[in-house]
Amino acid sequence: MVLDGKLRAAVRFATDRGSGGPRRPDEFCSKSGQRILDVLKDKHPPICVDTADANGNVPGFDPYGSTPMCVPHASDEENIAVAGARIHGGAGPSGVDAMLLQHMLLRFGTASLNLRVELALWSEWLSNESPPWAAIRAINAKRAVALDKMPGTRPLHVGEVMMRMLGKELLMEAGDDAKVACGSTQLCAGLEAGVEGGLHAARAAWKGEGWSVDSAPRPDDPFLKVVQFLQSEDDLDDFVMEEPDSVEAEGMSLFDASNGFNLLKRYQALWNARHRWAKGSWFAFNSYRHQNLVIVRRGGGKTAHVIHAEEGVSQGDPLSMALYGIALLPLAEKLKRAVPEVAIPWFADDVATVGNLNDCALALEFLLKEGPKYGYFPEPEKTHVICTEAEEPEGKWAFLDKDLIVYTSRGERYLGGFVGREKEKLEWVGEKVKFWEKGVKILAGIAQRFPQTAYAGLTMSLQHEW
Repeated sequence: MVLDGKLRAAVRFATDRGSGGPRRPDEFCSKSGQRILDVLKDKHPPICVDTADANGNVPGFDPYGSTPMCVPHASDEENIAVAGARIHGGAGPSGVDAMLLQHMLLRFGTASLNLRVELALWSEWLSNESPPWAAIRAINAKRAVALDKMPGTRPLHVGEVMMRMLGKELLMEAGDDAKVACGSTQLCAGLEAGVEGGLHAARAAWKGEGWSVDSAPRPDDPFLKVVQFLQSEDDLDDFVMEEPDSVEAEGMSLFDASNGFNLLKRYQALWNARHRWAKGSWFAFNSYRHQNLVIVRRGGGKTAHVIHAEEGVSQGDPLSMALYGIALLPLAEKLKRAVPEVAIPWFADDVATVGNLNDCALALEFLLKEGPKYGYFPEPEKTHVICTEAEEPEGKWAFLDKDLIVYTSRGERYLGGFVGREKEKLEWVGEKVKFWEKGVKILAGIAQRFPQTAYAGLTMSLQHEW
């Protein structure tokens, strides 16, 4: 694996830290118990075409004052060489992986030069024009990989390596435009240190984050009585409930969407990309204007299954993060205007709100109403509300008052870090340190025979996780 350039995969394999892994279509989901093939079909829904209302407005198609001019994308063989050297990963439906494409692009002199020139013309064709779908249908096909989330199944798409390379080549020139368009509103479009910034912004907005001393709620707390009343299964016909005062508790709420990337409304996404990311919009249009073929291999010489991806964007596509961020940008902007009192770090389909918990509940209520217009479907039952134990009844009431059942805790993992009480934070870090300690010891054993390989794995892979 190291000789093939897969250093990170080799380190994870050697240190035995790879959780889950790919599953075959005839195996069963660790969460639902369904066949993986059936889960994959459920996660690729048919396309949803919204109808116009009485005023002629279609949900999710926000009006724009004007349509920006598309600046042509110019490519050459040098850009293709740079993008080809950066490509990595497995093979799509054709069987050509990144390593083979790199050999073809860089190691055969004049033949490689001619191939790079041809792919540069393809890049300009896909980025500036509208080729017939029949000409590009095959290279837009994907190979499905079902990863076990333990529990659950995550569908990934491995596209043709040539399209992935051309997508990377486009992002070399147009990626900054997507990053500027999303700014700090959507952190998934390539903003430098966006993940770290989102985590630190959440901590800074919540002054009480990282508390170490906690106390149970008072027995006479009116919020506690109301929550017990609402959650009780006894006969409450004669119970007179007095609503408590306004919510003053502060905390952090973590929202997650159902099947985020695959339920994104494709037409609305391309509409927003055309108006907010003009330079990348043609390539995105040519990648997603029709349904994509998703090949599910069965192995053993058996005939593969074919699923049609009609909605969403492919997890695994180089353009997916930029396009997903652009697609949900209008929703994120509307949420900020609707609930301006809270901080809202937003990364792809992971939304966090920090502030008064009543405002956090209003934010979730807003997303439940407006999100489906863009293909964003929040799941209240997967919402985590982080607050102190003393303020937990108050926080629960804020959501129960709006008929929202959420999960409360003292701390949760967020964007690769942890937010919450100091005790839970130290426990989380302790588990991480144990994994890293185990990895270092394994690499130390490998270093006795392969010192350079072990050193490269430590400095270029394992150490980056600390």
